[in-house]
This record gives sequence, structure tokens and C-alpha cells, in this order.
Amino acid sequence: MEQRTTSPESTAPIACPICGKSESLRRCGSCKRVGYCSREHQRQHWKAHRADCTYQSKQLQPEKDSPSSSDMVVVVEIKSGEGSGLTNMMINHVFNSKVQGVRYIRQRLGYTRTEEMKELTEMPFLRELMHFSSGVLYVDPRQNVFPPFTEEFNRQFGFGFGIDKLNDMLNCRGVSGELNAMAIYICSKLDDGISTSVNASGDAFFIGTTARGEPVTSNVLWGAANFVYEAMDYYPDVNCPKEQREQKFHKWSRRYALETWEPMAGRAGINLYQTDPFQCAAHWPTVDHRTP
Repeated sequence: MEQRTTSPESTAPIACPICGKSESLRRCGSCKRVGYCSREHQRQHWKAHRADCTYQSKQLQPEKDSPSSSDMVVVVEIKSGEGSGLTNMMINHVFNSKVQGVRYIRQRLGYTRTEEMKELTEMPFLRELMHFSSGVLYVDPRQNVFPPFTEEFNRQFGFGFGIDKLNDMLNCRGVSGELNAMAIYICSKLDDGISTSVNASGDAFFIGTTARGEPVTSNVLWGAANFVYEAMDYYPDVNCPKEQREQKFHKWSRRYALETWEPMAGRAGINLYQTDPFQCAAHWPTVDHRTP
């Protein structure tokens, strides 16, 4: 009788530990030994599986293990450039601590040791709809001056330039200078879509964590930029009533939490929820600054 050979990965249980389903299972990405019928059931089982998964993963890696993504601090360098905010070049910089990451940003942006760095933290889409647990954007102080965005400023800004000109600026089209399109988008506000960094120029740096406390990488930030970019189609109120817009955004938010949200144009083969910088899209390189 012919015997079927088994691979190291074929030792996974034949049923999802949550519901018992045995068909179309996806294996745990770390240990390859447990199968799940859905991401939701994988999340539900994570607390029970976590310790065993960590142990089994180490057994499958005879060489020195790399720290998990939750042990890393990732600084995403966002290169300046015109465009929709979806084409910015990015670089993942990996550090052992946030202190080291911020020190690196300070050096790159040319701050002195005594200067206080400008931190932009108002990111309603990322915080309220995508539930990032933290997020800070650092921009070049020599190229950016941000006035207080009061209601009066917004009124003057919009009517002074005209709606077409305003849209051009928000979408980074036809505006002179090295705008940082992605930096502009991720700071957009929920009430009117206007960004608190509408004139962001030069290279920028982002440090943040997802709803699970894992680092925001180039992949995750690209997904966030897509989220906000598509949301801009629902502004101003004459295009879409506020109530209808909020309902649409909350549907997106629920899908994002389940890791099922994708841009209308597709994800171009990019995992929007990848928090391991060493597993990100190849065209966004990763530089490891950690010391042994």
C-alpha cells in the first residue's frame, strides 16, 4: 500500500480549534501547526495558542531568533513627492526602543539637542476609524510652518483659494514644491476632510502602533493612506451628507478591524496588515539599526 509522506507542516490539527471546521483551513503563520477557518477564529484562539506558538516557532528556527514585531520600534521614513499620497517612497527603520528611533529622527531632521521637535498627533482617521493605538508624525521644521487651523482659517482657506484649488492642494496636484502627499493625507480631519498638515513638505517620519500594539510599517501606512484617500471622495457635504458619510466610514472601520478592508483599486499584492518590517513589500526596504 502506498504511504503518504508528511511534511513538517502537515502535523497541524485537522480542525479549527474554535468551530471544528476541517475544510479550507489556513495555518498559523508562525508555527505552521494549527489551522483556522477564518482570521476571526484565529484571533479568538490567540490567547490560548500564544505560548505554544512561541515555543513551537522557536523549535522550527535552529538559528538565533529575531525578536517579534511587538519587540521592535519601527520608524517609517516617508519621502517627499507629488502625487496622490499612494506613491511615496518609504523606508522602514528598526530600533530597539522609541528613544533610539526619536533620536534618529532628530538627527535626520537637523534638530539640535535643545530644540523641541514638532510632533503632529492629530490623525482622526487613523486613531478613531482604524484604531491605531498611537501615531506621531515628524516633519522637517525648515520646510513646514503650521498655522492654527481654526474655523475662521478653514473658511478663509477654502473660499480664498476656491474649491478647485483647495482640492488640488489636498490631492497634491498642480502645486509647486516638494509636498509630502502621504503626510498630508494621514492628518486629514473627519469633519471636513481638510488636513492639519495641508502644506507638509519635505521628508517626514512616522512612529505608530496598530490596535494590537504592533508597529506600523510601510505596508500598514500605505493601507492607511489608501483608506483616507478614498474617504476624500465623500467631502464636502454637498457631495455626500454627513450622516451618510459617517455610516460609510464606520462600515470601513469594522472591515478594517477584521482585516478585510481593501482599496477599491485593489491592494497590488501588498498585505495591508503586515506589521513585521522584514516581511513588507520589497520596494519599501528595511534598515535594521539595532545592536546585539
